[in-house]
Amino acid sequence: MTACAEFFESHSLDPQKVKALSEIAERFEWEQGQSASKHSPGIVRNEEVICRQLHSPVYIERSTKMLKPTAFDDITNKGLSTDRIAHSGKEAIIAAGHARAEAYNANITDPEKKRSLIAIAHLDCTKVRQHQVNGKQAIGVFDTALQENVAHSDVCALFVDRMSARSSRTHLFDIVSLELLEPAGEE
Repeated sequence: MTACAEFFESHSLDPQKVKALSEIAERFEWEQGQSASKHSPGIVRNEEVICRQLHSPVYIERSTKMLKPTAFDDITNKGLSTDRIAHSGKEAIIAAGHARAEAYNANITDPEKKRSLIAIAHLDCTKVRQHQVNGKQAIGVFDTALQENVAHSDVCALFVDRMSARSSRTHLFDIVSLELLEPAGEE
């Protein structure tokens, strides 16, 4: 197992995984040079597109269909969970998003807190990786495949100081391609 995979396996449940990653000098080399998972189909290539499931009311406003300012905050803490479209397909990503919302909603009684998959955010890996801070790559895309989802990847800020993190989140807002979905049952 690579040092990168050992790190991600040992921090899989760490809500501050990205901060720990930012303290490792080799993080830049790991990002495109080492697999981050024993289940991985390979490192995430620049030409890949990754997708983020966007659930309302967490990441997107139900009424306006606009991204919330916090939609990409996970890049600075636990890692922004995404799926590699080439290893899963858009339909599978959408189905998983609906299933995830259903599972969450099973124990929720307040209708305002119920989640629904509203959109998919498409991110081009070349554009994600182009963002720099002080002349260095500021955002990494790691192949964090899971046994039950080999398409899984994490987008992580490589610098987590306040200004760099804000700049990285803003960059994702600038490059995202948002695909709005029909409500579940109407597709």
